[in-house]
Amino acid sequence: MIRRSTISTRSKKRIGSTSMEFDGVSDYILTGYKPEVSSGASLCTWIKMKDFTGDQTMGCGSNKRFYLGFSGTNIAFGVQNQSKATTDVSTYVTLNEWHHLVLTADGGTAKVYIDGVERDTMSYTEDASSNCADGFVIGARNSSEASNERNQTPMNCIINDVSIYCKDLTASEVDALYSNGNYTKQDDVDLCVWWRMGNDGQDTSYYIGDGNYRNQ
Repeated sequence: MIRRSTISTRSKKRIGSTSMEFDGVSDYILTGYKPEVSSGASLCTWIKMKDFTGDQTMGCGSNKRFYLGFSGTNIAFGVQNQSKATTDVSTYVTLNEWHHLVLTADGGTAKVYIDGVERDTMSYTEDASSNCADGFVIGARNSSEASNERNQTPMNCIINDVSIYCKDLTASEVDALYSNGNYTKQDDVDLCVWWRMGNDGQDTSYYIGDGNYRNQ
C-alpha cells in the first residue's frame, strides 16, 4: 500500500536515476515484509533529508523494533527491545544531500553506519519473540501493532532504494556498498528483500532473494 509518495528524477547516477519523495506528513509505503531480526539483519538505504524536525524514522516500531532514522539531528534506531536517539550526527549528515545509512543487528549488538563509517552502537536482548510483528514501513514506521498505527514518525525526505539483508553486514561490506554507490549485490544469498523505489520507472518494484522481481 502506497500513500501519496511521488517519484522524483535526479542525476546522481551512482545511486540510480529515480527515487521516491515523502512529505513528512502522510506519505508512507506498507511493505508487508517482517524482518527476522533475531537471526541477524541489516537495513540499508540512501536518503536525502529535507529537514531534521522532530522524530523521523522508518521500519517496525512498538516493542518489536527494527527502525532507523533521525530524532532532530540525532541518529535514531531501534532493535527488538531497545532504542536509542542520543548521538548527534549533524557533523556527518547534511540536509538536501545524499547519505548512505545502514543499521546492522546480530547477537545483541546493533550498529549504525553513515556513509560507510560506524557512528553509533547499542546493546539489545536478542529474542525470536521480539521479531517484527507488523510489516516494515518505508517513509514512516508503525508504533502500535494493536491499534494498527503505521504512519508514525513520518519522514520529510527523498529515498532511493531500501534493502534488508538476512545477516549482520560487516564493516567492510558496508564500506563496499557505500564506496560502490550501491545498496545491493543481487547475487548475494543473504539479500532478503530490496525495494527499488521507482528505479527503471517502476514505482514499487521490489526484489526478493530468489532472483525474481515483483510489483508491490
